[in-house]
Amino acid sequence: MELRQNHRYRLAAQVSFSCKYANGDVKGGKGLTQDISKSGIFILAPAPPPLEAAVLLDVILPLPETTGTKLRSHGHVVRIEAEGFAVRTDVAFRLQAEKHAPSRTSPKQETTAAESSDAQPVSGPKSKHVLYLQ
Repeated sequence: MELRQNHRYRLAAQVSFSCKYANGDVKGGKGLTQDISKSGIFILAPAPPPLEAAVLLDVILPLPETTGTKLRSHGHVVRIEAEGFAVRTDVAFRLQAEKHAPSRTSPKQETTAAESSDAQPVSGPKSKHVLYLQ
């Protein structure tokens, strides 16, 4: 019986994660995404954080004409498997991107993944990026 409430999208992208342990230590790791939805993500990683650990996630997106484009969220580890772990996100993924104009680099801009569908890109070297996960 399928219990998932949101559509999952296959995505193979680099991800970095960090988690804060009860003793105050912060440890991180890297992996690859297997799939992503608006409420969670499965990460292929050899050393997952512990079950129920709070994690901060940065998914690096390989988009043309940008550098440093990433999805950011935080959540909790809900499942650990031999090849990786699943995280249920506490908030929607936020897109952070730097778009390069031919003459200069614009400052970082952050938008939510759940912004209104009538959002339009800003003209000129600074552009607003919006990502919708349904």
